[in-house]
Amino acid sequence: MKFDGVAVVPTSPARVDRLMRSAIESMSLDLTGIVVLTEAASAHFDVTCLMAGLADADAVIAIVRDSRWGSANDVVAAVRSRAGQLGIEGRIEFAPKVTRSVAAGCSLVNNLAVYNI
Repeated sequence: MKFDGVAVVPTSPARVDRLMRSAIESMSLDLTGIVVLTEAASAHFDVTCLMAGLADADAVIAIVRDSRWGSANDVVAAVRSRAGQLGIEGRIEFAPKVTRSVAAGCSLVNNLAVYNI
């Protein structure tokens, strides 16, 4: 399968769930007390915000915007659906861009290079 000219290996949601939980466990990742600022995007680019939620971050703020791969609304709906399946609904908030007010209070910033901040 190709995605914008790049080979992509299709992976089931159950396998992605296992891989996320395994990575969190193997690293003993505990984000309790931490507010994470990261991204949410289509396909497997939703994993960072979902993993932060699974690792018990106090809150996750995911930057999401329209792109050639999907609309921001579709990404938000997909991430909310996956978060519900993972039992972390309500832990992930969404913002259209990084601003001072969005970043205020965040103690961990991850994976925002594509947003040119």
